[in-house]
Amino acid sequence: MKTSLKKTWVALATSALTVASLTGVVAAASALPSDADCKTATGYGLDPAGQPNANQTPQYAIKVVAPLLTSKNSYEDTGLEANFTQACNWFGAGMRFLQTYVPVNTNNTLAFQVTDSKTGLPKAGVEVTLRANKGYSGSNANVTVNGLTVKNGSQWSALDGGRIKVTTDSNGLAIFTVNFVDCDTYGGIPRAKPLNFNRKPAVVTTDSPDCFSQFLPQINTQSTDNADFVEFHYYDDTGTSYAVPATAKIAAAAPVMTADNSVHTGSVYQNYAQIGTTNTYLFSAFDATSGLPIRNTAYTVHANATGSTANIGGGAGVDATLTGNTDGLGTILVRNVNKDTVGEAMPSAFNVAPTGTVFSRVVPSMTANDTADTVETHFYALPKPSAVVTSAGKVITVTVLNGKGHKATITITGLKAASKTATSDAATAYKFTVTKGVKTVKVVLAGGSTVTKKITVK
Repeated sequence: MKTSLKKTWVALATSALTVASLTGVVAAASALPSDADCKTATGYGLDPAGQPNANQTPQYAIKVVAPLLTSKNSYEDTGLEANFTQACNWFGAGMRFLQTYVPVNTNNTLAFQVTDSKTGLPKAGVEVTLRANKGYSGSNANVTVNGLTVKNGSQWSALDGGRIKVTTDSNGLAIFTVNFVDCDTYGGIPRAKPLNFNRKPAVVTTDSPDCFSQFLPQINTQSTDNADFVEFHYYDDTGTSYAVPATAKIAAAAPVMTADNSVHTGSVYQNYAQIGTTNTYLFSAFDATSGLPIRNTAYTVHANATGSTANIGGGAGVDATLTGNTDGLGTILVRNVNKDTVGEAMPSAFNVAPTGTVFSRVVPSMTANDTADTVETHFYALPKPSAVVTSAGKVITVTVLNGKGHKATITITGLKAASKTATSDAATAYKFTVTKGVKTVKVVLAGGSTVTKKITVK
């Protein structure tokens, strides 16, 4: 019974094709699963011992950062969220269900940031799977994701239209490109342009059709990740003008900058990155009055704007000017590859004002009327491994600093050579017992220097 209920409710409630038709199944007030439908022998979010289960303590948060979805340009279904994560333990606590409207014939960036649920810190190098045209959704838009074909999503089974994998970058970003192909292939019909972009998609009828794709990012499982559902509902934008409004705003969307990892003054954000890294910047262009995206509109980005000193390929301080059109949801994507070999000193914290002089300013613009955020990234070099050799009696101590992941080869007169690799950048001491006499100690640090010292042991 529980399995059939789950299939029925996920198919009905998560699909814009059918969510509005729920009133034909049950009364509107009870359209979502009831307590009796979802309660299990272990209770609400608890294991048999009465402790929170994995559904209530997800390891990862996977949150959409582009498009920039707000209360003005999208709809968040809080009723579904509560029932699917609390009354029913089908999805990790914190899951959001977001629906937005997208013009047909557009290519759109869909980006998520992965953070540790406990610390809030970005998780680099994590594989994220995007479940495109997700199972049980009935998704019927014909799209590709990162160039891969996606089929329609089953309405009555867990079979997804496609699963696309990417690895998060240094800022925890997982970035996908969703390209619209058509609505016809799987029987979808695009909507008319909505009058309100923050309303729930209307009842699906002959007079009010739909063509949509549902996406869910995943690392572990849907029940243990705190992830955002995102639905793209496609509409016909024939005859729409895309002139830049007088109140145009271009906001920095990613990397996600907070009081803990950056410095924010007015419209300027300052953050840090290691030298030699590739950095992705996402900006969202929208009308500051209506909150709606500025779609399919020309932009210019100075990727190493006046005053910058970093090298992103053309030499120190040389700008790179990028041009293009915003996507169907107003997103601008920029990637910089830092080429510096010498950087600033590593900051004591990532929310202190930069004092170094190796940085890039990324400045987007559309017209003279817009207000745009600037992102200034300061590039630092990790401290190189170093070693200090000391002795006390017949014990020689080699202390390695900043040695995480770097092999230290240690040779001491009268002893076999030893190889040590520190697991932390904190001071790590290695002790060796020796006999009397003059000892030559040599420490060769991978990625660092060589230290040689003679010690007389009495």
